[in-house]
Amino acid sequence: MTSASPVNTVERPWTLHVERPSPEVACVELAGSWRNTDLLPDPGAVFREIEGGPPVRHLTFDTSRVIEWDSGLVTLERGAAPRDLHRSSPRSKSGRSSR
Repeated sequence: MTSASPVNTVERPWTLHVERPSPEVACVELAGSWRNTDLLPDPGAVFREIEGGPPVRHLTFDTSRVIEWDSGLVTLERGAAPRDLHRSSPRSKSGRSSR
């Protein structure tokens, strides 16, 4: 007979994945519910994941699987982008590069 130990995990209503389809491009893939009440991730953590590789010149967001959102999603998007990207490169929320 085996016994399972209790797991202290919080089931989140959202998912986030950063994909690097090429060295200069990062795509932030979002799904589920992105509301302030959903214990959203810190934008700084997403920013650090994006900055973990070569410099990003194009940042895209794939939000095709987001089912609910509020200003929490906007806060994440604004805080996740590398600071110099805000000034120098267009961003796309469609999941495709805007150039």
